[in-house]
Amino acid sequence: MDIIEIQHPSCHARIALQGAQLLEWTPHGCDHSLLWCTPDQYFQPGRAIRGGIPICWPWFNKQGQPSHGFARTERWTLCTQETLSDRVIVTLELKDSAHTRELWPHSFHLRLTLSLGQECQINLNIDCQAASTGALHTYLNVGDVQNTQVSGLGLAYFDSLTQQQVQIDDLDAPALQINQAIDRIYTTPLPLSIVRSPLFPSAIEVEHQHHQEVVVWNPWREGAQSLSDMNTDDFQKMLCVETASISHPLDTQLTMKLRLAADH
Repeated sequence: MDIIEIQHPSCHARIALQGAQLLEWTPHGCDHSLLWCTPDQYFQPGRAIRGGIPICWPWFNKQGQPSHGFARTERWTLCTQETLSDRVIVTLELKDSAHTRELWPHSFHLRLTLSLGQECQINLNIDCQAASTGALHTYLNVGDVQNTQVSGLGLAYFDSLTQQQVQIDDLDAPALQINQAIDRIYTTPLPLSIVRSPLFPSAIEVEHQHHQEVVVWNPWREGAQSLSDMNTDDFQKMLCVETASISHPLDTQLTMKLRLAADH
């Protein structure tokens, strides 16, 4: 599988051409990537890679087949790579083909721009007449999910495990802590999710733009055991906090920014 590897004074990063998927991003000064990714032994051409930041498009979850769409398993084309003093900017694109039209009978042109330095910014630009949904499915490397907290998610969510809509009445509700399987679509999120992890000395900030929802997911032990590309204890190391538009069609773009808080 072809991988773009970036070594720059500001960061180290790896991007798979399959799916235009950012697999690793380690800003300067960090001992660990902020992204969790399954070991390379599970990488297979044509099979979705679990981890990093998969691009879910033109649908989310099981709104179509394959689950989460085909953008994450198609091979993208590297368009440009620009090295600046403080970051590297990589642009990739994906266009419809005979294969994609068998799965989804529409023409499209996707353009993904990754700006990688002390901050990671990903912008998905969508040129398509047909309605689509999707997500930037960010797998955060948290070290110990049970000692991780998430705030900025808002006061309403749909629980995909129980199929229930939940309203949180306490405006001062504490930050979310994970102690079991979770699959929630937060429908009134703030534009900034704050993740406090024992693996990093300062909070991880996930900034969302052009989105409708934020998804939080961890399969827990039982769920991880059913996934062939996760080791038994991998669920403890990761937490997905995803920039998404699920209930309403995407417009022309979806953007997320990832960084350590300034107190790092």
